[in-house]
Amino acid sequence: MTDAPDIRVGDAERSQVLDDLSEHFASGYLDVNEFDRRTQAAVVATHRSQLEALKADLPQAHVPATRSSFAADQELDRLVEKGEKLKAIDAAIGIVTTILFFLGLFVFSWSHFWLVFPAAAAVALGARLILGIDDDEEELFDELSEIQKKERTERLRIAAQKRKELGR
Repeated sequence: MTDAPDIRVGDAERSQVLDDLSEHFASGYLDVNEFDRRTQAAVVATHRSQLEALKADLPQAHVPATRSSFAADQELDRLVEKGEKLKAIDAAIGIVTTILFFLGLFVFSWSHFWLVFPAAAAVALGARLILGIDDDEEELFDELSEIQKKERTERLRIAAQKRKELGR
């Protein structure tokens, strides 16, 4: 036993242990009950020894990065990039369509002003074909975007709560 005092831990250390436990759970080193018990203990841990005890019997290098996981990460990054481009294109299509609709209806009195909507749909479909995004990929991108929004909202909520606690 060392003479060093047991050091208190903060959110960052607890978060790292929760990430490590999640990786071990996903790799099959922990069952659901053990994972639940250890994560609950990690959330309320106040000292480094408590956190270390939660990982003491788990292997250090439990899941090496594989080539397939690296390729999947790259593919996911490409999907996010294409999804962001598609989102910008869709916004531009919506703006142009709205402008053309009102110009055609009120300014130029086009008899076929409604044709801007099928044309907009065709352009949007063409953008998806050019970018190579199918319905499943677009749905996955939307899910990822929603998750990112929720995570950002939660981070901001926590920051606001901490600011309030500090009296700022």
